[in-house]
Amino acid sequence: MRALSMASRAGAEALRWADRIGMLRPSMRADFCTVPIDDRRYVGTNRPLRSFLIMGGSGDIDTVVVDGRILVEDRAATFVDEKALNATFLEAAIGFASAVGADIRPVQTKGTPCAS
Repeated sequence: MRALSMASRAGAEALRWADRIGMLRPSMRADFCTVPIDDRRYVGTNRPLRSFLIMGGSGDIDTVVVDGRILVEDRAATFVDEKALNATFLEAAIGFASAVGADIRPVQTKGTPCAS
């Protein structure tokens, strides 16, 4: 708990921004993420933050809130259509490869349409 306080409240006080950041409460700006701690790597530890830093990764993050706005929920972006973005990227990559004379064939993965 001391580490959390040092990273939030004490940091805000050091920056002289304690009136805007450093606590989770109405009217305060908040940037944070949540990680489910029922994963086998975190169960039974008395130091879940340390366990996450050693064994966890970005794929473990469930929710991301920036300035009070939910950007990721249930491990999916809320501000962009990821499928459409992936399709646009694939189309651009194929166009680039074609422009430089590379012959590529996209690999279809489960649930992802294959462009041709």
